[in-house]
Amino acid sequence: MAPGWQGPASPPSGPRPQAPGPFQAPSAWTPRLNWSIETSDPYLQQPVLLRLEVASSDDPGTLSLELPTTDDALLKVFSGPTNDIRFEQGVQQIIKRFILTLTPVRTGDLALPPIRVKGTLGFGQVYELATDPIRLQVRPPMPSVRPWLPLKSLILKAHLDREGPLAPGQPVTLVIELAATGGTATQLPSLEKQLAASGLRVYREQALTDTRLSADGQALLAGRTEYYTLIPQNSGRLTLPELSIAWWNLERAVREVARLSPLTLEVRGGPLQQTLAWLADIAARLWLPLVVILLVLGSYWVGTRYRGRLPELGRDVIRLTLTVAAGGWRQLSAWGAPLTRTLAPGSVFRRLHRFGLRLLPEQRRLILKLRHAEGAKTPEDWYRRLMQTDLVDPGALTRPGLLGRLVNACPKANPQTLARLLRQLDAAIYGREPLDFAQWKRDWHRQLRRGCKPLARTGRWLQRAGLPPLNPQV
Repeated sequence: MAPGWQGPASPPSGPRPQAPGPFQAPSAWTPRLNWSIETSDPYLQQPVLLRLEVASSDDPGTLSLELPTTDDALLKVFSGPTNDIRFEQGVQQIIKRFILTLTPVRTGDLALPPIRVKGTLGFGQVYELATDPIRLQVRPPMPSVRPWLPLKSLILKAHLDREGPLAPGQPVTLVIELAATGGTATQLPSLEKQLAASGLRVYREQALTDTRLSADGQALLAGRTEYYTLIPQNSGRLTLPELSIAWWNLERAVREVARLSPLTLEVRGGPLQQTLAWLADIAARLWLPLVVILLVLGSYWVGTRYRGRLPELGRDVIRLTLTVAAGGWRQLSAWGAPLTRTLAPGSVFRRLHRFGLRLLPEQRRLILKLRHAEGAKTPEDWYRRLMQTDLVDPGALTRPGLLGRLVNACPKANPQTLARLLRQLDAAIYGREPLDFAQWKRDWHRQLRRGCKPLARTGRWLQRAGLPPLNPQV
């Protein structure tokens, strides 16, 4: 036997290790599963919160959930497990929590299978906890809300990424924000179809969604942010359509509509106007330095030219001032001449006189036109005077037209004589035949005086009406 050898070691005292198997929790350490649901009578497609708590006086180990497979609802782990500590009757309890979302997809009375929680302790022991069957009474959607959107609150907001007027073809970004309580981001609809407007192109860029718990952990908060690029095609004022979303208020059990006031885009001019505005901006920045430079150069030139000759400088300044004033007065007179002629008393009186004559009957206007022609000295002058006035339609001053109107205005005149006199006048003007124009005017005057009895008071050559007899026969 070798020195120092003490023989085989004796086995340790106590029970031998056992292979892992079903764990039997000692009476002093009993984990419990507590669960609660936000409501047991949700609407169809209304997400509700389902909370699970595993409480024990010692570390419950690693936990995992086994969600049941069912066609009646959608179950999803929202958060967990989270650790917490609380005291019950002076005894410390270690809490591990899970939060799930349960969304019913069928209406009526539902019985969902239990949710199971499996725990694994540090030394390999496994235990299992389970909830009771989850019973729900799912209410149907309201037909007044299409598409169906059950929420506790809904707010719409929108803004543009720039302010001020735009130009045709200049893009601008529209940001639309939807904020809801009591739902998830997947429920919130897109507003792209409501943005169609004439004179405006709309391009969807991206949509960001977010679902989280409220600060107190009692409600779901959903958000959706949409980004659109708007490109105006025409100048003017473009108004976007009113955006609206119908939803069902779960707390008040009524239909509500979230609305967004229309946004207005001011679109001015085009590329040419942008260029002019750019040039005007440059000119506005440069005019002051240019004026200063011109004043300095002008002062230097005047000082060099009139050095020692101040009287000549005064005379030249006076002469330049008078020249500029005279030129300005002539230009002002030229600009104001049309307005001055229009507002002159004689011009105003002639227009009023012409307007008053146009109110007379056509027969009276024809007689006045002929009276105006009586002052002529030659046949050509007679026709020229007849054509100068605009009291009668020029188409009525041809020989057939004039003869027809004279017969209507002077029914007692001899049409054959009037036609003969007009032929003689035409022969003298166009055929160069001799005509005693003074005798022609007397014959013409006689026919009109004889035939135009109703218009006797319109001219000096018309007969005056006689007085009635003093003793009329009864």
